[in-house]
Amino acid sequence: MTKKILLYGINFSLLHRLVLGAECWLMRRFDVVSTISQRMHQRLLDKGVLADKARLAVNWVDMAQFALPSLDGVAAYRRELGIADGAVVALYSGNMGGKQGLELLADVARLCSEVAFVFCGNGAGRADLVARCAGLPNVRFLDLQPLERLPDLLATADIHLLPQKAEAADLVMPMVQACGLVVPPENPAAFSDALKLLAADPVLCERLGAAGFLYAQENLDRDAVLAKFEADLQRVVLG
Repeated sequence: MTKKILLYGINFSLLHRLVLGAECWLMRRFDVVSTISQRMHQRLLDKGVLADKARLAVNWVDMAQFALPSLDGVAAYRRELGIADGAVVALYSGNMGGKQGLELLADVARLCSEVAFVFCGNGAGRADLVARCAGLPNVRFLDLQPLERLPDLLATADIHLLPQKAEAADLVMPMVQACGLVVPPENPAAFSDALKLLAADPVLCERLGAAGFLYAQENLDRDAVLAKFEADLQRVVLG
């Protein structure tokens, strides 16, 4: 039986304002409000949370679990994908959902025909990306890879790609200029220009990659993040 629902007399704009007001009222009643990204932290401040009560505790990674890639493993991926030894490889590896704005990658692959692109992952947005890349000889797709092959997969790439939609940019990822090139979201021309710059400058890629690894060790490692969060909580408890 088909169910019918009537929403009568509801002003959704008013409802949204009421919910937002309740959220702001509730957050201001806590001694500490914590979030996981710089942009979310700014939203706390915009909603009236005092600066000394707003904390940033980013999503952490366990750096101790990172394994070094092997030259044989990297070479194996290039053989499997039919990529020449000297080719520049750009990799997107991760969830293929809606917020990533993956349609941009097809446009970038067309603008950067000299670069070999590998798109690895699964999700609701994969079929659309495959369709958009139809006929592009410089694009390869991979399903999610076994965990034990992940270091070799990541090391196969000279450049890693992290697209996001404008409304989601920086909500869950740290945007660190010194560890990569940051361009406006949903802008294929700017994205392609940055990619071509990196493809032509392996020294710059090496420097940015080393800076990114150091940043992760100091700011994203599980032990570093949890130690800072614990120290923040102790300061609150001890007054």
